[in-house]
Amino acid sequence: MNWFRNFFAKRDWRLVKSVDARYRVTNTVTKEVEKTDCILTYYLYEDQFSNRKFDLVDSEDGDLDVDDMSQTHWAFRNKIYRDQIKPWIDGRRDPEIPTYESIKAKEMKDILTGRVT
Repeated sequence: MNWFRNFFAKRDWRLVKSVDARYRVTNTVTKEVEKTDCILTYYLYEDQFSNRKFDLVDSEDGDLDVDDMSQTHWAFRNKIYRDQIKPWIDGRRDPEIPTYESIKAKEMKDILTGRVT
């Protein structure tokens, strides 16, 4: 009976954490650093059924569509993604990442609007 409820229930996604990965832009031909202090931000979400997903925002390119990105993109090859985010997406518990239950809906709305609760 639980599957029936889960199938028809509306998903309630909550932002549980954002993680920044700093990088620099290097010219592929000359290998010279063109820009420093670029940031790739992972926004981690969890729903009431423990499903997990993430969104990406790049300080250089703006919002990135994760579904259209190649698995060879730097966003999937960096140490932060491999060591922390990918295991979390696959279901591993990370004490540094809060759970759905620990984030109140009002807190999430306040975070998104920039208010302090």
